[in-house]
Amino acid sequence: MPMLKALLCGAMSLAMMFGSSTPALALSAYHHPLIELVKCMTGTGSAFRIAQFTYVSVHHVSRHKGCKIQGQPLEVVHSSPELDFSIVAVDVPGRKGIPFSCDPLREGEWYWAVGHAKGNPVQRVVALRFLQYEDNDGMAIFAGFETVIPGMSGGAVLNARGEAVATINAYSPFFGLSFGRALHHTELCNA
Repeated sequence: MPMLKALLCGAMSLAMMFGSSTPALALSAYHHPLIELVKCMTGTGSAFRIAQFTYVSVHHVSRHKGCKIQGQPLEVVHSSPELDFSIVAVDVPGRKGIPFSCDPLREGEWYWAVGHAKGNPVQRVVALRFLQYEDNDGMAIFAGFETVIPGMSGGAVLNARGEAVATINAYSPFFGLSFGRALHHTELCNA
């Protein structure tokens, strides 16, 4: 993304945030049991369960060697490097998956990014306001008082109903922006 566009988005996000408070559904002490830490030989990330044995993550996490969730190796079922999106299978029995929505994100709405920051088993939750899409590939631009940080990649962006609506993909510490891939632009919703 060009530097000027990032600066403009950052300025717009600050103006929007000063005009309203974060939503009442505060998740600062929230732990979501279906959002998992992914440990790989060369780093960490996050993933969220959508069905028995099936998780969603991002390509830049799942492409690494030796990735595991709860000590079990993950197998890439579908990967889209151009969208930085992946669906993986892991032999971890347990609960049903987190509900997800294929609805588009709504400008000005608040969402919550949940992931395992810096390989920490404790989840980090960040309240983010959706600003706009970057081009037509579904890369969502968010702003908040905090941004997502490394290790949260592959985690879920949740709406107020607790549904996953996007993956966490990247951040820009200099402009206070976070980036996610809206699920309605992925294979998950377009199968």
